[in-house]
Amino acid sequence: MTVKEMDARLDELEIEIDDLDAKTDIEKFCDECEHIRVAQDIENFWGVKCRREYAVCPADFTPYWDDCPRCAEYEELTDKLTALREEHEQLSAAYDAAVA
Repeated sequence: MTVKEMDARLDELEIEIDDLDAKTDIEKFCDECEHIRVAQDIENFWGVKCRREYAVCPADFTPYWDDCPRCAEYEELTDKLTALREEHEQLSAAYDAAVA
């Protein structure tokens, strides 16, 4: 692999890593989940009944727990992210050695 090819692959890896970082962000991952339900409560505050709505998740918004219906998907994404980071690290070391 030439230095130019290594540089191009490093750029591709950085883009893929950024994309997977965004996909594995717990808040964003859970935002679009079809398993989240809206629960409603009626509470009394100072003699006034108030209706409160809030999101409920079977895994308490923690996709790496086994309770999460999308746990396998999240693990797959994080495993891929780890592999890409390792590849980036190895390729970066090889690139630095070739340039030096």
